[in-house]
Parts: sequence; structure tokens; C-alpha cells
Amino acid sequence: MNHSPEKRWQTILVLVLSALGILYFLLQAFGIGVYWFISLFDTQTGTLGNVSNGLLVWASILSALLLVPTLWLSINQLRGQPVPTWLDGHKPWIKWSILASVWIWPIVIVLGWFISGEPGLAVFILGPVNILVAVIPVVWAYFLAQRKLAAGSIARKWRIFGFSLTITPILIIITEAIVLILIGLLLLLLISVLGSIFPTFGQTISDFADQLAYIQANGVSQDELNAILAHLW
Repeated sequence: MNHSPEKRWQTILVLVLSALGILYFLLQAFGIGVYWFISLFDTQTGTLGNVSNGLLVWASILSALLLVPTLWLSINQLRGQPVPTWLDGHKPWIKWSILASVWIWPIVIVLGWFISGEPGLAVFILGPVNILVAVIPVVWAYFLAQRKLAAGSIARKWRIFGFSLTITPILIIITEAIVLILIGLLLLLLISVLGSIFPTFGQTISDFADQLAYIQANGVSQDELNAILAHLW
């Protein structure tokens, strides 16, 4: 199977991105997993913290596994091999699995409710249960949205999925960072302008910043905090 230079370049890009995504998620799972394992023996780490760490580990492993088909398809295309038909989401067994999940989902919710009351089990099992509860409705929405749409190629679907999984979170993080920086700059500009127009406002902000620094360094009781807020307003 011959590809044009443009399509070959796209395939190589998808292969590199999916491979980097798998590596990133596996390293993330390993790092959080080590911390999770250590925290299991730390008496200062509560059950909630251990459950959260376990959830992050399982979510990272799942994300890495979901990128494997994209990597596999890219390698097959570069080698001129056909796309595996079992990756097609329109196979009958997929539909039966979706119908079965309608009954499985409430069972998983009830199972998670029981597991949450057992800290020993929750630390290890509640993570996968939470992922199932969150993922199954997403799968429903995905297949319902595709019911009346023209089916594209299997490779294209998995490419879009893999690109969204690896690139979208990074773009969201970068966008959030830019927005926070812009908001911070606007607040600084607004405070500077108001401080120059109303000297008492600038002095109030300066006093409040000093009090916050004091609280951070020494801590404060509830009565002292109420007094500070009353003085501020």
C-alpha cells in the first residue's frame, strides 16, 4: 500500500505523538505508583489521599492503553499492512457490549458504593470502579452521536482519538496558564491604577498583603482572622 508524502508524514506524526503519549502516561503511572506505594505505609496519609493516588495510577494506565491502537495502526500503515477489522466500532459485538453496559453500569455504581465503605479495598479497587462509572456514559454518548453520521476510515477515527487524548490536555493546560497570567496582570494593573487614584486603597491593599504574609508564616486563630477581615472592610 503506497502513501503520498503528505499522508506518510501525517502517519509518522501520529506514530510519534502516540508513542510519546504512551511513554508519558506510563512514566506518570510509575511515578505516582511509587508515591502511592510509599504513602500506603505512611500513617499521615489518609484513605482519601491513597484512593486519589490510586485513581491517578489507573487513569494513567488506561490512557496509555487507549493510545496503543493508534500506535499500532500507524506502524501497520507505514509497513503497508491492512487495518485490523476488530478495531471497527460498528461490529455487532460492539453493539451487544453497549447494550450490556446499560445493565452493568448501575451494578458498578452499587459495587463502588459498597467498596467505598471498605478502606482496605477502596485503596486498590475504587479507582478502576470510578473510571468505569465515568467512561461508560462517555461511550454511550460517542456511539449515539455517530448513529446517523457517515462512517469514516478506522485509522482516521483512531488518529483523531489519539490526537485528542495526547494534545488536548496539553493545550488546555497552556491555555489555562495564559489566562491566569493575563488575569494576574490585569489585577495588578487595576490595583496600581486604583492605588494611584485612591491612596487609601493602595495602603489597605499593602496592609492586607502584610497580614497575609504574617498568617502564612505564623498561622492565625479564628478570632484573629475575624479581626483582620473586620479591619479590612
